[in-house]
Amino acid sequence: NNNLTTFLATSINNLAENNNNNNNNNNSIYITITTLELPQYFAIISRPRQETISVGPDGGVINSHLVPQMQCLFPSRSLTKQITVGVSVFPINQSFTQEIIQQGGAVSSIITVEPRRRKFHKPISVTLPFPQLKTVKTVKTVQVPPKLDNQMKKSNVRNISTNSTAPPDLTDLTEDYQVSLLCSMSGPGYRSIWEDVTLSTPLSFSHNCVQFTTVVSAQFWILRLPSWMSPHKLDIGDKIFRSATCVPYLARLWLFWRETEGEEGAEVELRIVLATEGERVLEDTLEERENFTALAKSDELDIPDRHELLVTISGNLVPISDSVQKLLAFRPFMENRATLSLRRKETTAMAAGKVEVSMDCGRVLLSKYVVLTLREK
Repeated sequence: NNNLTTFLATSINNLAENNNNNNNNNNSIYITITTLELPQYFAIISRPRQETISVGPDGGVINSHLVPQMQCLFPSRSLTKQITVGVSVFPINQSFTQEIIQQGGAVSSIITVEPRRRKFHKPISVTLPFPQLKTVKTVKTVQVPPKLDNQMKKSNVRNISTNSTAPPDLTDLTEDYQVSLLCSMSGPGYRSIWEDVTLSTPLSFSHNCVQFTTVVSAQFWILRLPSWMSPHKLDIGDKIFRSATCVPYLARLWLFWRETEGEEGAEVELRIVLATEGERVLEDTLEERENFTALAKSDELDIPDRHELLVTISGNLVPISDSVQKLLAFRPFMENRATLSLRRKETTAMAAGKVEVSMDCGRVLLSKYVVLTLREK
């Protein structure tokens, strides 16, 4: 139906323009499709914007409009025939690098030279901004984040001095920090497998930029990490990249509670429900049938697919289990639930405490102080 096709295109385009002002943390563009028929599936495919030029035996230079310092220089005779080459830049949102920022690390944007896996007759030169350390005005001891890797938990806690407000001296890369160049030769549509090519690819530094040469087109990424984190650079890079490339969905959080007399002295059950828009049943919900009482409901949140949410309890309410935290894995197009059994820390005091739901990158989605009225026993 041509009218339906036109309507769908108009709806999608208008929504893409209007959603720049959408109230969400990552300023993402969200797409809603309105249709009179239900096909087997819809697919919305996107990729980082690519800058392309035609390069031949005479060589050429291609720059990124997104990050002007990024460029690829193709010397003469690096190509023997005229082809179209492209450069795309994928900035890493700071929300996905909070763990290493707290440890004094930083990462660059990812640059992709395409067509990928093409071998050049002469090395091409790639330039990108050096990852800058974030300035913090205090000196503090930061514990190793629990979500990195089991081996990283064995690393020593470091005192990270972040007093300096001056940009880092690129010529003074001391043993406290290591700069690594990661490369992925994976083709488009395949999972990126990162390799450390620092030893085989000399890096040069100038004017807050890093430059290197390569004879093969691929994805490239600079990581600047504290020395004690450097052995785990591939695990860290893979985790950040996978988090940054997950598809975000609009979802809401609901918080419920009910009084209970469970095992091991449980007095309260707290339930967290997370569901994408339209999947939450509004009438005769499971929580209503199980006599739960609503405590809170969040605004619309943008949550990446398969991210784990951390539920933290504090105050006079403590979980029956040893851990004060519980994980809730997010899956779109379904209701995701987690139930915690709680008791009072001080039985003579009221059942009150703070419930905080956050993403594994540290972003807080819901924070609620609750006061629960229990029956007298």
